[in-house]
Amino acid sequence: MSDKKPHSVPVPQLYKEASRILKRLEAREGSLKTLVYGSKYKNYRKIYAVLQKAWNHSSRTKHILAASKLFKEQPNFDPHLAQVLTSELLEKGSLSGDCKPVQVLLKYEEELKSLAANTLCEEKEMVQSRSHYPRYVRVNTLVASVEAVRSQLAEEGWWALEYDRNQITYDHFLHLMENLKEHQYLVDYHLPELLVFPPNTPFWDSVLYRENAVILQDKASCLPVFISNIRPGASVLDACAAPGNKTSQIAALINNTGRVIASEKSFSRYKTLKKLLHQRGASCVTTVNKDFTKLPQDLTAGIEHIFLDPTCSSSGK
Repeated sequence: MSDKKPHSVPVPQLYKEASRILKRLEAREGSLKTLVYGSKYKNYRKIYAVLQKAWNHSSRTKHILAASKLFKEQPNFDPHLAQVLTSELLEKGSLSGDCKPVQVLLKYEEELKSLAANTLCEEKEMVQSRSHYPRYVRVNTLVASVEAVRSQLAEEGWWALEYDRNQITYDHFLHLMENLKEHQYLVDYHLPELLVFPPNTPFWDSVLYRENAVILQDKASCLPVFISNIRPGASVLDACAAPGNKTSQIAALINNTGRVIASEKSFSRYKTLKKLLHQRGASCVTTVNKDFTKLPQDLTAGIEHIFLDPTCSSSGK
Protein backbone atom coordinates (compact mmCIF):
# COMPACT_ATOMS: atom_id res chain seq x y z
CA MET A 1 0.00 0.00 0.00
CA SER A 2 1.27 3.48 -0.81
CA ASP A 3 1.91 6.17 1.79
CA LYS A 4 -0.90 8.31 0.39
CA LYS A 5 -4.13 8.49 2.32
CA PRO A 6 -7.11 6.82 0.57
CA HIS A 7 -8.82 10.23 0.30
CA SER A 8 -5.98 11.57 -1.86
CA VAL A 9 -5.75 8.53 -4.17
CA PRO A 10 -8.03 8.92 -7.23
CA VAL A 11 -10.40 6.15 -8.26
CA PRO A 12 -8.86 4.34 -11.27
CA GLN A 13 -10.25 5.72 -14.52
CA LEU A 14 -11.31 2.20 -15.56
CA TYR A 15 -13.67 1.84 -12.59
CA LYS A 16 -14.85 5.46 -12.72
CA GLU A 17 -15.82 5.21 -16.40
CA ALA A 18 -17.29 1.72 -15.97
CA SER A 19 -19.60 2.92 -13.19
CA ARG A 20 -20.71 5.87 -15.34
CA ILE A 21 -21.54 3.55 -18.26
CA LEU A 22 -23.33 1.11 -15.95
CA LYS A 23 -25.57 3.96 -14.80
CA ARG A 24 -26.39 4.81 -18.42
CA LEU A 25 -27.08 1.15 -19.19
CA GLU A 26 -29.63 1.01 -16.40
CA ALA A 27 -31.21 4.19 -17.78
CA ARG A 28 -31.49 2.48 -21.21
CA GLU A 29 -29.41 5.15 -22.92
CA GLY A 30 -27.85 2.62 -25.27
CA SER A 31 -26.51 -0.89 -25.60
CA LEU A 32 -23.38 -2.03 -23.77
CA LYS A 33 -21.29 -2.04 -26.94
CA THR A 34 -22.51 1.38 -28.09
CA LEU A 35 -21.81 3.02 -24.73
CA VAL A 36 -18.37 1.41 -24.44
CA TYR A 37 -17.48 2.46 -27.98
CA GLY A 38 -18.48 6.04 -27.25
CA SER A 39 -16.75 6.25 -23.88
CA LYS A 40 -13.65 8.21 -22.89
CA TYR A 41 -11.81 5.03 -21.89
CA LYS A 42 -10.17 3.84 -25.11
CA ASN A 43 -9.07 0.35 -24.03
CA TYR A 44 -12.41 -1.00 -25.25
CA ARG A 45 -11.57 -4.66 -24.64
CA LYS A 46 -10.65 -4.07 -21.00
CA ILE A 47 -13.61 -1.88 -20.02
CA TYR A 48 -16.01 -4.11 -21.97
CA ALA A 49 -14.82 -7.15 -20.01
CA VAL A 50 -15.33 -5.33 -16.69
CA LEU A 51 -18.77 -4.08 -17.69
CA GLN A 52 -19.95 -7.35 -19.20
CA LYS A 53 -19.35 -9.07 -15.87
CA ALA A 54 -20.98 -6.27 -13.89
CA TRP A 55 -23.99 -6.10 -16.24
CA ASN A 56 -24.52 -9.87 -16.45
CA HIS A 57 -24.37 -10.18 -12.66
CA SER A 58 -26.26 -6.95 -11.99
CA SER A 59 -29.31 -8.48 -10.26
CA ARG A 60 -27.22 -10.75 -8.07
CA THR A 61 -24.77 -7.96 -7.16
CA LYS A 62 -27.57 -5.55 -6.26
CA HIS A 63 -29.17 -8.22 -4.07
CA ILE A 64 -25.86 -8.90 -2.30
CA LEU A 65 -25.16 -5.22 -1.72
CA ALA A 66 -28.70 -4.61 -0.44
CA ALA A 67 -28.37 -7.50 1.99
CA SER A 68 -24.99 -6.31 3.25
CA LYS A 69 -24.29 -3.51 5.69
CA LEU A 70 -22.38 -1.45 3.12
CA PHE A 71 -25.06 1.09 2.17
CA LYS A 72 -26.44 1.23 5.71
CA GLU A 73 -23.06 2.18 7.12
CA GLN A 74 -21.77 4.00 4.00
CA PRO A 75 -24.85 5.82 2.61
CA ASN A 76 -22.77 8.07 0.34
CA PHE A 77 -21.10 5.19 -1.49
CA ASP A 78 -21.86 5.47 -5.21
CA PRO A 79 -24.12 2.46 -5.95
CA HIS A 80 -22.88 1.94 -9.50
CA LEU A 81 -19.24 2.09 -8.45
CA ALA A 82 -20.13 -0.39 -5.69
CA GLN A 83 -21.61 -2.75 -8.28
CA VAL A 84 -18.51 -2.56 -10.47
CA LEU A 85 -16.08 -3.07 -7.57
CA THR A 86 -18.16 -5.88 -6.04
CA SER A 87 -18.36 -7.64 -9.40
CA GLU A 88 -14.57 -7.43 -9.73
CA LEU A 89 -14.09 -8.67 -6.16
CA LEU A 90 -16.39 -11.67 -6.58
CA GLU A 91 -15.11 -12.64 -10.01
CA LYS A 92 -11.39 -12.27 -9.29
CA GLY A 93 -11.52 -13.24 -5.61
CA SER A 94 -9.59 -10.12 -4.66
CA LEU A 95 -9.51 -6.39 -5.27
CA SER A 96 -6.47 -4.12 -5.19
CA GLY A 97 -6.17 -0.36 -5.00
CA ASP A 98 -5.47 2.39 -2.49
CA CYS A 99 -8.36 4.72 -3.27
CA LYS A 100 -11.00 5.20 -0.59
CA PRO A 101 -13.89 3.34 -2.34
CA VAL A 102 -11.76 0.21 -2.79
CA GLN A 103 -10.46 0.34 0.77
CA VAL A 104 -13.98 0.84 2.17
CA LEU A 105 -15.41 -2.00 0.10
CA LEU A 106 -12.65 -4.34 1.26
CA LYS A 107 -13.86 -3.89 4.84
CA TYR A 108 -17.00 -5.74 3.75
CA GLU A 109 -15.16 -8.38 1.68
CA GLU A 110 -15.94 -11.34 3.93
CA GLU A 111 -19.62 -10.40 4.22
CA LEU A 112 -20.03 -9.86 0.48
CA LYS A 113 -18.36 -13.17 -0.38
CA SER A 114 -20.51 -14.99 2.15
CA LEU A 115 -23.71 -13.52 0.71
CA ALA A 116 -22.59 -14.43 -2.81
CA ALA A 117 -21.72 -18.04 -2.03
CA ASN A 118 -25.23 -19.45 -2.52
CA THR A 119 -25.90 -17.77 -5.86
CA LEU A 120 -22.53 -17.51 -7.58
CA CYS A 121 -22.54 -20.97 -9.21
CA GLU A 122 -26.09 -20.56 -10.50
CA GLU A 123 -25.30 -17.16 -12.00
CA LYS A 124 -22.20 -18.48 -13.75
CA GLU A 125 -24.25 -21.28 -15.31
CA MET A 126 -26.75 -18.72 -16.65
CA VAL A 127 -23.98 -16.62 -18.18
CA GLN A 128 -22.41 -19.70 -19.75
CA SER A 129 -25.71 -20.76 -21.28
CA ARG A 130 -26.11 -17.32 -22.87
CA SER A 131 -22.62 -17.53 -24.36
CA HIS A 132 -23.74 -20.22 -26.82
CA TYR A 133 -25.46 -17.68 -29.08
CA PRO A 134 -23.54 -16.91 -32.29
CA ARG A 135 -21.86 -13.58 -32.96
CA TYR A 136 -23.62 -11.73 -35.78
CA VAL A 137 -21.76 -9.08 -37.76
CA ARG A 138 -23.43 -6.94 -40.42
CA VAL A 139 -21.28 -5.64 -43.26
CA ASN A 140 -21.72 -1.88 -43.53
CA THR A 141 -22.03 -1.58 -47.31
CA LEU A 142 -21.82 2.21 -47.03
CA VAL A 143 -18.14 1.73 -46.16
CA ALA A 144 -17.12 -1.60 -47.69
CA SER A 145 -18.55 -4.33 -49.89
CA VAL A 146 -19.24 -7.83 -48.62
CA GLU A 147 -16.49 -9.09 -50.91
CA ALA A 148 -13.94 -6.62 -49.49
CA VAL A 149 -14.83 -7.58 -45.93
CA ARG A 150 -14.55 -11.29 -46.71
CA SER A 151 -11.16 -10.66 -48.33
CA GLN A 152 -9.93 -8.86 -45.21
CA LEU A 153 -11.25 -11.66 -43.00
CA ALA A 154 -9.30 -14.17 -45.10
CA GLU A 155 -6.13 -12.13 -44.53
CA GLU A 156 -6.86 -12.25 -40.78
CA GLY A 157 -7.04 -16.05 -40.88
CA TRP A 158 -10.81 -16.55 -41.11
CA TRP A 159 -12.24 -19.29 -43.31
CA ALA A 160 -15.73 -18.98 -44.80
CA LEU A 161 -17.72 -22.20 -44.51
CA GLU A 162 -19.34 -22.31 -47.94
CA TYR A 163 -22.73 -23.85 -48.69
CA ASP A 164 -25.31 -23.80 -51.49
CA ARG A 165 -28.48 -22.15 -50.22
CA ASN A 166 -30.50 -23.90 -52.94
CA GLN A 167 -29.24 -27.28 -51.84
CA ILE A 168 -29.66 -27.18 -48.06
CA THR A 169 -32.56 -26.55 -45.70
CA TYR A 170 -32.57 -23.90 -42.97
CA ASP A 171 -32.32 -26.71 -40.40
CA HIS A 172 -29.13 -27.84 -42.10
CA PHE A 173 -27.83 -24.27 -41.99
CA LEU A 174 -28.59 -24.09 -38.25
CA HIS A 175 -26.59 -27.29 -37.80
CA LEU A 176 -23.63 -25.70 -39.62
CA MET A 177 -23.98 -22.58 -37.48
CA GLU A 178 -24.09 -24.52 -34.21
CA ASN A 179 -20.94 -26.41 -35.14
CA LEU A 180 -18.75 -23.55 -36.31
CA LYS A 181 -15.14 -24.13 -35.36
CA GLU A 182 -12.62 -21.50 -34.34
CA HIS A 183 -11.77 -19.15 -37.25
CA GLN A 184 -14.79 -20.32 -39.26
CA TYR A 185 -17.76 -18.16 -40.21
CA LEU A 186 -20.89 -18.32 -42.38
CA VAL A 187 -22.80 -15.95 -44.60
CA ASP A 188 -26.30 -15.86 -43.14
CA TYR A 189 -28.99 -17.99 -44.79
CA HIS A 190 -31.34 -15.03 -45.31
CA LEU A 191 -29.26 -11.83 -45.24
CA PRO A 192 -26.23 -11.83 -47.57
CA GLU A 193 -24.60 -8.88 -45.75
CA LEU A 194 -24.86 -10.61 -42.35
CA LEU A 195 -21.97 -12.84 -41.25
CA VAL A 196 -22.19 -15.45 -38.49
CA PHE A 197 -19.24 -16.20 -36.21
CA PRO A 198 -18.70 -18.56 -33.24
CA PRO A 199 -20.04 -17.33 -29.86
CA ASN A 200 -18.07 -14.54 -28.14
CA THR A 201 -15.86 -13.83 -31.16
CA PRO A 202 -14.09 -10.54 -30.27
CA PHE A 203 -14.05 -7.70 -32.77
CA TRP A 204 -12.75 -4.77 -30.68
CA ASP A 205 -9.27 -4.96 -32.20
CA SER A 206 -10.38 -5.73 -35.76
CA VAL A 207 -9.53 -3.11 -38.39
CA LEU A 208 -12.94 -3.83 -39.93
CA TYR A 209 -14.68 -2.80 -36.71
CA ARG A 210 -12.50 0.24 -36.08
CA GLU A 211 -13.13 1.52 -39.62
CA ASN A 212 -16.90 0.88 -39.36
CA ALA A 213 -16.83 -1.65 -42.20
CA VAL A 214 -18.71 -4.06 -39.92
CA ILE A 215 -21.34 -3.46 -37.26
CA LEU A 216 -22.12 -5.82 -34.38
CA GLN A 217 -25.86 -6.31 -34.85
CA ASP A 218 -28.04 -9.28 -33.99
CA LYS A 219 -30.09 -10.94 -36.73
CA ALA A 220 -33.36 -10.12 -34.94
CA SER A 221 -32.43 -6.43 -35.14
CA CYS A 222 -31.66 -6.71 -38.87
CA LEU A 223 -34.88 -8.46 -39.92
CA PRO A 224 -37.36 -5.51 -39.79
CA VAL A 225 -35.35 -3.53 -42.34
CA PHE A 226 -34.62 -6.63 -44.42
CA ILE A 227 -38.30 -7.52 -44.86
CA SER A 228 -39.51 -3.93 -45.31
CA ASN A 229 -39.08 -3.91 -49.08
CA ILE A 230 -37.85 -0.29 -49.10
CA ARG A 231 -36.07 0.81 -52.25
CA PRO A 232 -33.42 3.41 -53.17
CA GLY A 233 -34.94 6.87 -53.16
CA ALA A 234 -37.44 6.08 -50.39
CA SER A 235 -38.38 8.51 -47.60
CA VAL A 236 -38.13 6.87 -44.18
CA LEU A 237 -38.69 7.85 -40.55
CA ASP A 238 -36.76 5.92 -37.93
CA ALA A 239 -38.48 6.75 -34.63
CA CYS A 240 -36.61 6.10 -31.35
CA ALA A 241 -33.56 5.71 -33.59
CA ALA A 242 -30.61 5.55 -31.16
CA PRO A 243 -28.09 4.02 -31.16
CA GLY A 244 -28.49 3.85 -34.94
CA ASN A 245 -27.86 0.28 -36.05
CA LYS A 246 -31.17 0.06 -37.91
CA THR A 247 -30.79 3.62 -39.19
CA SER A 248 -27.45 2.86 -40.81
CA GLN A 249 -28.91 -0.39 -42.19
CA ILE A 250 -31.76 1.60 -43.78
CA ALA A 251 -29.26 4.05 -45.29
CA ALA A 252 -27.25 1.13 -46.68
CA LEU A 253 -30.36 -0.54 -48.13
CA ILE A 254 -31.33 2.60 -50.06
CA ASN A 255 -27.65 3.27 -50.85
CA ASN A 256 -27.80 6.79 -49.38
CA THR A 257 -30.08 7.86 -52.24
CA GLY A 258 -33.30 8.58 -50.32
CA ARG A 259 -34.18 10.55 -47.22
CA VAL A 260 -34.07 9.20 -43.69
CA ILE A 261 -35.22 11.12 -40.62
CA ALA A 262 -33.74 9.64 -37.43
CA SER A 263 -35.59 10.90 -34.37
CA GLU A 264 -34.38 10.45 -30.78
CA LYS A 265 -35.77 12.44 -27.86
CA SER A 266 -33.02 11.55 -25.34
CA PHE A 267 -30.20 14.08 -25.79
CA SER A 268 -27.44 11.73 -24.61
CA ARG A 269 -28.66 8.96 -26.92
CA TYR A 270 -29.08 11.51 -29.72
CA LYS A 271 -25.41 12.51 -29.44
CA THR A 272 -24.38 8.86 -29.74
CA LEU A 273 -26.74 8.40 -32.70
CA LYS A 274 -25.34 11.41 -34.56
CA LYS A 275 -21.73 10.40 -33.93
CA LEU A 276 -22.17 6.79 -35.04
CA LEU A 277 -24.16 7.61 -38.18
CA HIS A 278 -21.44 10.06 -39.26
CA GLN A 279 -18.76 7.43 -38.66
CA ARG A 280 -20.76 4.84 -40.60
CA GLY A 281 -21.18 6.99 -43.68
CA ALA A 282 -24.97 7.42 -43.50
CA SER A 283 -25.04 10.72 -45.37
CA CYS A 284 -28.75 10.56 -46.32
CA VAL A 285 -29.82 10.69 -42.66
CA THR A 286 -31.06 13.80 -40.87
CA THR A 287 -30.89 13.38 -37.09
CA VAL A 288 -33.42 15.14 -34.89
CA ASN A 289 -33.30 15.44 -31.08
CA LYS A 290 -37.07 15.33 -30.64
CA ASP A 291 -39.99 13.04 -29.76
CA PHE A 292 -41.07 11.60 -33.11
CA THR A 293 -44.74 12.28 -32.29
CA LYS A 294 -43.94 16.00 -32.17
CA LEU A 295 -41.98 16.36 -35.39
CA PRO A 296 -43.08 19.28 -37.59
CA GLN A 297 -45.23 18.38 -40.57
CA ASP A 298 -42.86 19.91 -43.09
CA LEU A 299 -40.15 17.48 -41.92
CA THR A 300 -42.32 14.37 -42.13
CA ALA A 301 -44.08 15.26 -45.40
CA GLY A 302 -43.64 12.50 -47.95
CA ILE A 303 -42.57 9.84 -45.46
CA GLU A 304 -43.38 6.40 -46.87
CA HIS A 305 -42.04 4.06 -44.19
CA ILE A 306 -41.82 4.28 -40.40
CA PHE A 307 -39.66 2.08 -38.19
CA LEU A 308 -40.46 2.08 -34.49
CA ASP A 309 -38.37 0.14 -31.98
CA PRO A 310 -39.13 1.62 -28.53
CA THR A 311 -36.70 -0.73 -26.77
CA CYS A 312 -33.19 -1.31 -28.04
CA SER A 313 -32.82 -4.61 -29.90
CA SER A 314 -29.76 -6.78 -29.57
CA SER A 315 -26.48 -5.40 -30.94
CA GLY A 316 -24.56 -8.48 -31.85
CA LYS A 317 -24.81 -10.24 -28.47
